[in-house]
Amino acid sequence: MVKGLAGRTADQTDFSRLARDLVRVLREPLSQAQASRQIGYSFNKLNRLETGLNAVKWSDVVDLCDLAGIDLCQAFFNVYFLKIEDPRDTKTLLLRLLPLLAGGDYRMADVAQAVNVHPSVARRWLHGDVVPDFEKILALLYYYTQQTMVAWLLQILGHRPFPEAQGLFLEVDASRKVETSYPYACAVEAVFWLESYQQLETHSDEFVAEKTRLPLAVVQGLLPTLVAARQIELVDGKYRSLHTTINLNGASRREFLTMAKYWNDRTRLWLGYGDQSPLNRGGNPNTLSYRIVPTSKAAASKITEILARANAEILAAVEQDEGPVTEIRAVLAYHFGVDDIEAIHY
Repeated sequence: MVKGLAGRTADQTDFSRLARDLVRVLREPLSQAQASRQIGYSFNKLNRLETGLNAVKWSDVVDLCDLAGIDLCQAFFNVYFLKIEDPRDTKTLLLRLLPLLAGGDYRMADVAQAVNVHPSVARRWLHGDVVPDFEKILALLYYYTQQTMVAWLLQILGHRPFPEAQGLFLEVDASRKVETSYPYACAVEAVFWLESYQQLETHSDEFVAEKTRLPLAVVQGLLPTLVAARQIELVDGKYRSLHTTINLNGASRREFLTMAKYWNDRTRLWLGYGDQSPLNRGGNPNTLSYRIVPTSKAAASKITEILARANAEILAAVEQDEGPVTEIRAVLAYHFGVDDIEAIHY
């Protein structure tokens, strides 16, 4: 299982083209001259950015987002659960972002190789001496996973059309549709990361069914769908997952409910084991806790921040994990106001 950025190289995604196309989308419906006057740019700067004569800097994107009334800090929090006070402070942004993207023990040489810059340039980013080109920021976000980069772009775009990236968006949308239509699909995909699966001589539907506790017929019906959605691929007689994480940003309320109902139902079955519950088996890291507490609005907001931070730390722990992959874990976390939900009467 590949962790962080080490060993990854750029694929066919044209981040430079994506960056300059985004500049145009963000400044529209204003003309280049109108947007330049409002931001304080020289008369031809936006033209040079949109035609590729000049590289798009991260600071240019911040300027355009300010002009369009887009909250970049909120976009980072919504997708990466990352608290950013000032998006112009690229030093702090990268110092907080890189451990999440590349693992806590990342090396700047690996980061530089992944985004195709000299290590000295990447180090100057962290010192705050140089503002990175926007295409390099996109590349960093992409290597966290393509899905989360697209989710972040969608947070910025809102309802603005971006036809140049339509293929990228459609691919991620198809992935989300599969994951929410078949909420157990993520567990099937996770099987292919297991060391025990990778040690098999050839793929076994029965092995997948055993590890996920799904009926064999369900597994056999799902695999072609996952291949078609480019969630997995068959290589040398065995399947390989194409994503380490699944991002549901943009999912509808109904899609979220489908996912939540399935995994909460499995939680209910887990608790229904009584004395034989996996929770009670010695040495098993399963855990369960709940609290019903009176709070102020400020404390409720803090709980949300704590859970968001915990979620980010969980993802980072998975990305940084270098041990043998032997288990598939379900991690559920949520909180809500008791008076927001109808009571259940038994």
